[in-house]
Formats: sequence, C-alpha cells, structure tokens
Amino acid sequence: MPVAPLSDDDVTRIAASYGLPVTSQDIASFRVLAGALLTSYDEVERRYAEGLTEPPSRAWERPADADNPLGAWYVTTRIQTRDDGPLAGLRIAVKDNIEVAGVPMMNGSAAVEGFIPRHDATVVTRLLDAGGVITGKAVCEDLCFSGGSHTSATGPVRNPWDNSRSAGGSSSGSAALVAAGHADLALGGDQGGSIRIPAAFCGVVGHKPTHGLVPYTGAFPIEVTLDHLGPITRTVRDAALMLGVLAGPDGFDPRQRACPPDRDYRTDLDAGIVGLRVGVLKEGFGFPGLSQPGVDKAVRSAISALATAGADVGEVSVPWHNDAMHVWTVIATDGVVTQMIDGDGFGMNWAGRYDPELMEHYRRGRRKHADQPRARARCRLRPGARNSRRAGPADAANHRNADPGARRPARGEHRALVRDDRQHGAVRRDRASRYHGPGGPGRRPPRRTHDRRAAVRRRRVLAGRTGV
Repeated sequence: MPVAPLSDDDVTRIAASYGLPVTSQDIASFRVLAGALLTSYDEVERRYAEGLTEPPSRAWERPADADNPLGAWYVTTRIQTRDDGPLAGLRIAVKDNIEVAGVPMMNGSAAVEGFIPRHDATVVTRLLDAGGVITGKAVCEDLCFSGGSHTSATGPVRNPWDNSRSAGGSSSGSAALVAAGHADLALGGDQGGSIRIPAAFCGVVGHKPTHGLVPYTGAFPIEVTLDHLGPITRTVRDAALMLGVLAGPDGFDPRQRACPPDRDYRTDLDAGIVGLRVGVLKEGFGFPGLSQPGVDKAVRSAISALATAGADVGEVSVPWHNDAMHVWTVIATDGVVTQMIDGDGFGMNWAGRYDPELMEHYRRGRRKHADQPRARARCRLRPGARNSRRAGPADAANHRNADPGARRPARGEHRALVRDDRQHGAVRRDRASRYHGPGGPGRRPPRRTHDRRAAVRRRRVLAGRTGV
C-alpha cells in the first residue's frame, strides 16, 4: 500500500510533538522534502512484497472441550518432515508465542488471534529436522504476561495434578501437556520465569538456557535482552537432548552474540557430582513477606542431598539479589512500552529477522481489542508509558547498567548456584496457587517412576553444567 503524502496538518502535528515551531513557509518546504523521502518507502515495500511466499498448507484443528480437559491445547496438528534423528517420533508441543508456518498463532491474546505465520521459527525447523513430531500449539498467557495460568483469551489452563490449581505461566500449556503425558517434549519461553514457574507447578523439568544460546527468531518478543526459549520435559536427560537440538546460532538473532561450540549436553549426566562446586545463595532464603518456610525447607533438603552425593556445597552472598527484581521490573516495563507497544512487538534498530506481517496484524489487533488486555499487561503499560514520556529511555539505560552488579560477584566461583525461587510460590503441588476461576478437582495423571525430588536436584545440576 503506497505511503500517503503528508498534509499541512501532518507536518504541523509532527513538528508540535517535537516542540518545533513552524511557519507556513516551513510547512510547504517540509512537504516537498518529505515527498522525496516517502518515495523510497514505497519502493522498499514493493520489493518486499515481490518476495513474499504463501504459508504452507498444514492441517490443524481446534480441539473440542472434551478432548482438551486441561485447556492446554490452542490447536492440534501433526507435522513431521523425517522419521529419523535424535528426536525421532517424539511428540512436541510448541508454546503459542512461537511461529509454526501455516498453523494459527494467538499468543494468548485477542490482539494476535487469526495470524497465520508464513515461516517456521528456527527452533521449530530444528526440532523437525531432528525427527520430532509437532502435535500442536500449547496455550500461553495473554501476551505471555503472567506467572499464573488464568489470563489466556482461550480460558484457564488447569494443573494436571489438581484441576482446581494453577499450572503456572506463562508457558502454562507446555508444562501441563508434558506433565499429563499428552506431549513428550515442549517448547517454552521465558522472560521472568515463564519456563521455570509452570515447570515447578506441574512437576516437570523446565530449563531456561543462557541468554542467546537458543535462537529466538520466529517467536513473539517481549524485550530483546530478556527473551529466552528453552525445553520443558519430563526428565533432565530429555532436556539435555532437546537443548542439544535447539542450541546454536542461526545468523538472524541479535541475542546470539557469542555462542559456545556445539556439544552433546548429555555427556556428563552419568558422571556423578563428586567435587561439583555448588553455591547456595544466602539472600535466596528467608526473605520477609515473600519466602515460604515450606519451600525453603524443601530446597534446603535437596541441597543436603547434593552434599550427601558428593557435591562441594558452600554458601555465597550476592547482596544485589534482593534488589535485582527492581532492576528487572524497570527493564521489562520500559521495554514493553518501547518494543511491544510502540514497536508493535519487535521494535527496530537491531540487525536480525523481523516479521512485518505479524507486526502489522498485532498493531491492528491491539487497537481493535484495546479494551481487552489483561490487568497485568495494563499494569506494565501505564507506568511504562508515563515514565518514558517523563524521562525517556534514560531510566531503562540506568537500570541496564546496574544489571551486572546483581550477577558478577557469584561468577567463576561455582559451577551451579542454588536459590529458593521465592517469587514463584511453590515447587510442590500442594503449594500451587488456586484458581480464581472455573475448574474443579480432577484425576491426577499416572505417577512417574523416577524420584521427583531427585529430578529437581538433577535439574539444578544440569543448570550449572550448561552455563546458566
């Protein structure tokens, strides 16, 4: 669509927004200059349109309520491109903020509903190339803005162990489907706990990889320095297997500044942990008003088990830890306004692959459904917008510069770091927060044979060995 020429009113309004005085003579001059610039916009748009391809034809369906008792599937499908490879035949659920070409994407929000991607995300291509079978899109929270499982526009996702309780979020459907045995593996996304929270609530393994290790290309962003994709699985071994498939640069993601060489993350799983240095974060326990004594006790019990198994356990102190949430809050809040709202999800001025069709679809949908964003997203939007207009990006820059202070003291001293995720409430099922919406007691999925507490311990060891 050609760019409309500037009117006198356009020039006057734009000048006023920047505090620039203009005369009628200025306006006439600016319109001539702007007209020459806008010709380039038309040409770029024409060339881009010439290269567009249609989405592939892939069968999918929205499951009936009877076939979706947890509310965890957005759509189901069956996509397989090869029958061999490390993931051969394994059923994979993809969080619905990640693009699967030809299959609807909603990102939990009415503002995105109806979008059909033209291309697979890099991680989807890699899973298919490894023999995996994409069996559907897993429900996520509205624009991924909740650690609960009740904000998606499709309705709540129920915890498979107790349908009256939260599955955690924002990768709510991914964790619930793996825990219930409806998927063997799942993709999750994480900006502030969105892999780890639902994994903890549902009793599965959730791994947030080092920033940039797994390419984010083809996933709906929140803030480029916070965005992560990673595996949600039943076992640590499966998480290591899946990470090996997902990890590595793709040449399109600016988050991937320096990736380590390819490796098999399963290599050390059977090596034991004798001599592994494990740091116990002093500030991660007993936080007034946030820590739950039962969770503190359970985590310390797991720490004791690590020591018994031969790990070299020692306490470390990171005084910044108790203030780090303030740093994250400013980065996320201002980032949401500049990237997700003003920047239509992707923002600009970074080298990588954008999705202009998704950006335009979301821009239109956000305006059409402006009255529907969930309370959590609105809570971020309002103060972020106010602050950006008051101080500009300086506050976010200030807090980004403060960020290393929260991490640097603990680096290089230990291979693994253990803390109590006190923000996230509960690791155990009996502490998962209850719904404020529909849902009643349900049957629990079959118990797995492996020791659940041992799985938690192995998950933390894996985090240390993969550089998290």
